[in-house]
Amino acid sequence: LNIMKEYEDIAYTKSHELLTNDQWNNNSPIKLNENEKTKTALENSKKIFEKQLEEGKKKAGIDGKTKENVSKKLNQAQDKYNKTKDNIQQMERMLIDLENDHDRRTSKWNKQLQISSKQVAKHFDIYMNEKGCSGTVRFRHQDELLHIIAQTDNEDTNTQSHDIKNCSGGERSYVTFCLLLALGNVIETPFRLT
Repeated sequence: LNIMKEYEDIAYTKSHELLTNDQWNNNSPIKLNENEKTKTALENSKKIFEKQLEEGKKKAGIDGKTKENVSKKLNQAQDKYNKTKDNIQQMERMLIDLENDHDRRTSKWNKQLQISSKQVAKHFDIYMNEKGCSGTVRFRHQDELLHIIAQTDNEDTNTQSHDIKNCSGGERSYVTFCLLLALGNVIETPFRLT
């Protein structure tokens, strides 16, 4: 009851502020009894609250919109958010899969480079031995370098050369030919020498 009385007093005060001073003056033609004052105060209070509600709706941007329209837009926005969130999660999973695949392929690539390098060195020495020579090939893949060591006589280590430019023209040609044959065993070439 106290709360109701306080509410009525507040409503009465608010409605009192809306009316001009002349209307509340004793000389005012409006004479209200206590019940009529309370009823009028409540109606005026209701108008004030309705006006504040409308202003709040305008500030919120929902003026003139129904609850169904706002609810529909909210649901659409929520669906769009959920779809975008799902797409992002799917892309993150794909990125992780791609990174794992990249790591696996890089590992295989490095192993294949090592195997290919060993095969080229082995075949290079085999082809050099056909003429009584020997040699080895060393790859430095990180630096993209190829180092060839050729020994033109298997019996004499003094004939070993770390630079092919020091060999004679025929020896250089033979070393180059042996290298091409050795490389042909590990890569597909447009021609095949057998």
